[in-house]
Amino acid sequence: ISDTLAAVLKGEPDWQRLPADTPATVRALLRHCLTRDPKERLRDMGDARRELDGSARADAGAPLATPSATSRRSGALPWAVAATLVAALGATLMQWAPWRPAASAPVHRLTIDLGVEATLRTDVGTAAVLSPDGHVLAFAAQPVGGNQSFLYVRRLDQLTATQLPGTADARGPFFSPDGAWIAFFADGKLKKIETRGGAPLTLCDAPVPRGGDWTEDGRIVFLPTTGGGQGLQQVPAAGGVPTPFIDADTSGSQRWPQVLPGGGAVLYTRIQPGTTASLYVQRLPSGERRRLRDGEYGRYVSSGHFVHIEDGALFSTPFDPVTLSFTGETNRIVEGLSINGADGAQFAIGGNGSLTYLIGRAIESGSPMDWLDVRGTVTTLMAETVDWLSPQFSPDGRQLVYQVAGGGLWIYDVARGARSPVTAAAARQNQRPAWTPDGQRIVFSMADDGGVPNLHWRRVDGTGDTQRVARSPYLQVQPAWHPSGRWLAFQQATPPANDIVIIPVAGSEPEGWRPGEPSVLIDGPFILADPAFSPDGRWLAYMSLESGREEVHVRPFSGPGGRIVTSTDGGRYPQWSRTANQLFFVTRNNAPAQIMVVDYTVQDGAFVPTTPRAWTTRLIMPRRLGLNYALHPDGTRVVAHVAPENSGVATTSDRLVFVTNFSDELRRLAPPAQ
Repeated sequence: ISDTLAAVLKGEPDWQRLPADTPATVRALLRHCLTRDPKERLRDMGDARRELDGSARADAGAPLATPSATSRRSGALPWAVAATLVAALGATLMQWAPWRPAASAPVHRLTIDLGVEATLRTDVGTAAVLSPDGHVLAFAAQPVGGNQSFLYVRRLDQLTATQLPGTADARGPFFSPDGAWIAFFADGKLKKIETRGGAPLTLCDAPVPRGGDWTEDGRIVFLPTTGGGQGLQQVPAAGGVPTPFIDADTSGSQRWPQVLPGGGAVLYTRIQPGTTASLYVQRLPSGERRRLRDGEYGRYVSSGHFVHIEDGALFSTPFDPVTLSFTGETNRIVEGLSINGADGAQFAIGGNGSLTYLIGRAIESGSPMDWLDVRGTVTTLMAETVDWLSPQFSPDGRQLVYQVAGGGLWIYDVARGARSPVTAAAARQNQRPAWTPDGQRIVFSMADDGGVPNLHWRRVDGTGDTQRVARSPYLQVQPAWHPSGRWLAFQQATPPANDIVIIPVAGSEPEGWRPGEPSVLIDGPFILADPAFSPDGRWLAYMSLESGREEVHVRPFSGPGGRIVTSTDGGRYPQWSRTANQLFFVTRNNAPAQIMVVDYTVQDGAFVPTTPRAWTTRLIMPRRLGLNYALHPDGTRVVAHVAPENSGVATTSDRLVFVTNFSDELRRLAPPAQ
């Protein structure tokens, strides 16, 4: 083989070895078959036959050879031609060698502009995605100076992007398998539009979407809302009424689906508030559901690899899509991606093996706790770096309870600087703690016996057992006490969304507490969360997605009056000051968050808020899975992880990293099982 390859590469065939009486037309034909320049070589045997037929017709008027010569030529020539063509084919196969692994193409990393003056919309979902052939970039972005996002497309052989009309509020785009259409979410709907442009078509409702995938058989699999324990849904690509795709998970949210090639299984991320996100795969239509590993935003790549997000980086593992199992070691392959935690990640892989991603800082897991006051002064409260979230001060402000992701509940003594566990460190599903008004107990969400997390409580001093407060087949989180101690409000994931539910509580600490029957306080076909009572008990603040965006609302707890929207540009996690008529909340995005405050008065029994303003110039970092700050009872300071001073509320996201032949890079790092 090596001699043959050397001969092919070194020189031309020995044309002198052809029979002397080989016609010139046949000699030319053989040269066309054996030339090393592929542009000059014949494509197939059909072309060779046409040349032979044409030669025969051209020679029809020539003098006939003697019978013996004709007989010898007619018998020998086809064999000579066939032998030469077989030799040429063999040499070609030796060079092509399909049985040998292909040499890895070079991997190039470069940054590219969007091709338009705009900033990517990165609050929910992946903002920029590649078409199946890898030649078109589709992205959701907000034009500079504008206040709405739109869908854009840019062919990568062009320098500029084109805005698709009718796509205001677009986010989370993804392509059809043939690349002719782009599906996206906007205005609480799932929509689609042709890649070349045209009028967008509405397919169905999707009030709080968390990812979608367009299947090869013409369905769109997506999660229309994160509330209510609703599982992945499906709708025909032509539109219609969504139906369940797989069984719902009443204690978690199934996000960011990807149907594997062939349609035999689906990958998705399972999010349960306050716990580590996990990656799952399920055989279709209703087969085995298997947990693959911790992590978020899992994707199967045609190179035979599974990629996912963990610890702020992109990892890759060889994966068998038939057995649905890993077949090799995991490699850390990309650092510095922009990651939204439970709300997605900013990377996409095209069908041709190219990778594109947005550089950014991931929401940090482990961090210290800082004091922050209205003047912007920052001091350290707890220097130890832990993956904390959902802090809340005791009524006297001397202690702070908080949750460690995957590690139970803890109390920090502010004066002594000591911490102690409330629940076992291995209690992964203990989440969102809240003090009773007398400071004697802590109520929190817990899953006992492997069930759905419901509300429980236990004494702060560690005496007695953990007791159940409420029982429901649906997830219960985010408890909030009325200052009288007679009412407990919380968020319940009641299909198809989340409700604010309330429980009456009777009794006392000496004689025992008697929780009553839960009842719905606020409901609606949209997400409701983060209940918080005012210090006088007259008002209830909460987050609502009624408008399609997270906004802070206030309504009377009892008595007449409707709800008032107090935030003006998005908001979450309301907390009331006990020393002034002020309501705090935070902006929520994947950049450092701004603490906002609303001053209010009560006029003729009505809640009258002022325009929200920034409480301080310093920003705070988001937490991956929950509440990221706590207001001290004195109303002058908060506990949070304060962002560096050079951080901005919204970093400009107008350039992407583009990696060519990324699939070859994955194969080189960890070859998939054969």
